[in-house]
Amino acid sequence: MVMRCISLLYLSCKRWKPGGTKKASSCQNTMAFDELSAGMYNKAGFVPYPSKESPMPIISISHTGSTALGDLWVAVSENGLVAVKFPATQDEFTAWLGKHHDAQIEFDAEKAREAVEQLREYISGQLREFSLPIDWWVLSEFQRKALELTFAIPYGETRTYKEIAAELGNPRAARAVGRAEATNPMPVVIPCHRVLGSDHKLHGYGAGAGLDTKTWLLRLEGAVIP
Repeated sequence: MVMRCISLLYLSCKRWKPGGTKKASSCQNTMAFDELSAGMYNKAGFVPYPSKESPMPIISISHTGSTALGDLWVAVSENGLVAVKFPATQDEFTAWLGKHHDAQIEFDAEKAREAVEQLREYISGQLREFSLPIDWWVLSEFQRKALELTFAIPYGETRTYKEIAAELGNPRAARAVGRAEATNPMPVVIPCHRVLGSDHKLHGYGAGAGLDTKTWLLRLEGAVIP
């Protein structure tokens, strides 16, 4: 279908001759053709390929050091937080980022300092609400919408997958919400631990020690645990 659209745009532009009556529309079609031929298609729309001259984006990483949850590794881009992973070594974290992001990965404690400090303060009970910018563009459209709602769940409160699905306008999408939460690349900061099963019970948690970590986080916040 994409190739057909490109062909139609090309033919439409080709018919126009200098001095003809279709100059304006032909220019528009030529622009559209150029955008299509220089881009790739995904669920979010047409996204231009970076030019050969464009520098590769940089992701900066650092870690919290010893905390009650262990050593948490964080990654930030120029747009905000990209990932939180634990347990992991620097090599494991770098390899994981390399599989998910086409970027240059560098250890930079200064650029990741704010994320590290806020995580340490939260885990020690000194911080209730993160004020970090989030790089939402690293997520698919559906996961972004689900995790934006998760990010808005207040400290000490919980929601169910079904409730988030209903807020998204599709109460039957609880399983899809569950997958979005299970693959949340920024646990703790985006509090997927505050999301329960539709039966209001604790279900899987992909970070740390799994359900033990989820339980610990909810107890830290004083949430009611089923």
